[in-house]
Amino acid sequence: MSKFEENANRDILNPPSNADLAKIDGARYDEEQEALTDEPDSLLKYQFGKLELENRRLEDENDRLRDIHQLRKE
Repeated sequence: MSKFEENANRDILNPPSNADLAKIDGARYDEEQEALTDEPDSLLKYQFGKLELENRRLEDENDRLRDIHQLRKE
């Protein structure tokens, strides 16, 4: 019996456990996440700056609406 046949027989007799399958699925998920977040730093800095500007705009709008509300109350 060759090495390949011995390994094949061992694999059939010892199927992977659920924990092993979970590890494989977890590793696949980690790889997918890395692929999604594998962006150049300059792009991430641009996106961060854009979000900061949007946040500042929303804060200013919120302040303006508070002032309008206060004026209407008076």
